[in-house]
Amino acid sequence: MRRKALSVSFCEFFKKLLKPLGYLAILGLLGACRTLSPAGEAPVEPKEPGRQVFWQVKEEGLLFSLWEDPQVPQRIFLIRADLDKWEPIFTRPQDPAENRYLYPGVTVTRFLRETQTQAAVNGGPFFPYRNFPREGMDTTGLVIWNRRILSEPRPGWSALAILPGGGLVIGFQEDLMEAEYALGGFQKLLEEGEVRDLSPSPRRPRTVLGLDREGRTLWLMVADGDNPRYSRGLTTRECAAWLKALGAWEGMNLDGGGSSAMAFRDGRGRPRLMNRPPRFLGQRERIVANHLGLRRRN
Repeated sequence: MRRKALSVSFCEFFKKLLKPLGYLAILGLLGACRTLSPAGEAPVEPKEPGRQVFWQVKEEGLLFSLWEDPQVPQRIFLIRADLDKWEPIFTRPQDPAENRYLYPGVTVTRFLRETQTQAAVNGGPFFPYRNFPREGMDTTGLVIWNRRILSEPRPGWSALAILPGGGLVIGFQEDLMEAEYALGGFQKLLEEGEVRDLSPSPRRPRTVLGLDREGRTLWLMVADGDNPRYSRGLTTRECAAWLKALGAWEGMNLDGGGSSAMAFRDGRGRPRLMNRPPRFLGQRERIVANHLGLRRRN
């Protein structure tokens, strides 16, 4: 009888062990299904980038647009800022001498709430990759704050930089070491008004930005994705084509995927998440290391 009882106990233990593995397998199948077209239909190609973009004035010199194509489907959120009236604001890093990590890590809406910015998007790539940082986060690539290099450059990757004279530029990280402030991203998408030779990439949620030739107009763009019934996202080449169609001369790719988020203050000054990031561990917004905001110039 004792041998039989031990056998039953072992079987129950084995079943409990396999149960969560079964759930993981089901989640994996659901994740794979998300990449399929609804009802097995062939994917629809997006319309011409930048076509029929209608701008809504949020503040003087600050415009917003939501571009939708229900046939693809695709949803793209756009900001156009006049840099004579609005200045870019980066997340302030922590002092490396007193902190193990460069940033505490907050969501885009919280960044908006804690700063005097009117609009904001997520910044560059970061680690450790987790949604609830207990100690903080570091970035991958260049970070310069008040002419102090806090994170080393990644050659060939891009950065948005504020030069000592106050000019705003997009360039390669290794060429911007003398900047006053710099926010690193992934690859450069647009160079002198032309789409760069980019490697093939899947359609994903994306956050990108562009500058005009004179450095006086800034575009911020967030494309929702990873949801074939709501929005499929963009490839990096599609992002570059969009920036070119909008009028950008230089363009760069920021962190994407579940990090892609855009927030605006509503009429009462409250932060509002404009897009729909993919949910991660039940959270609507992912905590990210750094951010790019827009603040009215004095």
